[in-house]
Amino acid sequence: MAPRRQKKVGLKRIDAALDALLPYGFSKETICSTINKLLKVYDDNAAWYLIEEGSYSLVIETILEEQKQEAREIHNACFRREEPGKKLRPREFPATLLRLKNL
Repeated sequence: MAPRRQKKVGLKRIDAALDALLPYGFSKETICSTINKLLKVYDDNAAWYLIEEGSYSLVIETILEEQKQEAREIHNACFRREEPGKKLRPREFPATLLRLKNL
């Protein structure tokens, strides 16, 4: 009887992307969801070429842009303008805003 083929675990493109991007501090869920979004936008083969081309720089840029947009939304939710020309007045300071204050 011929020996069974062993399953190749961890040798997929997504695994390589996770290995490259986890040291940057991004969560596994964030990386996977961003890659899935990019795969939906582009054709699968073309998307993987674009994703892997610049050492996953497209994924990093997409994640950082999403985080920046989220920080803007939090900022806009916490501050409001009463009159043009006056400074912004805080409504409240959630912990996420204090953490993202220096963006």
